[in-house]
Amino acid sequence: ATLVFGTAGGLATATVGVYAIRQFTYNVWEIEYPDNVEYRFDSEGTGTTESREPTYIPEGYELIWSDDTMGDLDIYYENEEGESIFVSEANLENDPMIAFGTDNVEWYDYEINGFEATMEISTDDNSKVIRWIDGNIYFYVSTSDTTVGELLKIANSLYENMY
Repeated sequence: ATLVFGTAGGLATATVGVYAIRQFTYNVWEIEYPDNVEYRFDSEGTGTTESREPTYIPEGYELIWSDDTMGDLDIYYENEEGESIFVSEANLENDPMIAFGTDNVEWYDYEINGFEATMEISTDDNSKVIRWIDGNIYFYVSTSDTTVGELLKIANSLYENMY
């Protein structure tokens, strides 16, 4: 698939490898605000990926609520100490916008099931978020108080029942 990035200075393209049956083209606009960056996606092509729940959640966390609406899935877990895990899967066909803060975070690159992923760790409260795109699904997993290893294990567990 080819990603086309619109910037103030012109257009840039990047080619990324994906499964041939899930090859899509996205136009991506990056909009920078003082406290955050917003990405807007326009996809060309069709297709969906079934929502999936993580097969791994650390001991002591329980499901508080989940919402599976129009191809988007949000799941919220919490433990007795009030620490939380949030899993979100957004179908970019339905909701082509992603926004997140860029202040007071450290960025790290990882891989989830073969897809490039970005982890943000807050320098304020040590909360962690990992994000990636698989086909036309944007994944977001956040925790208020788990280790990097636990967050990666949760994210990778989304793929355990796929094949």
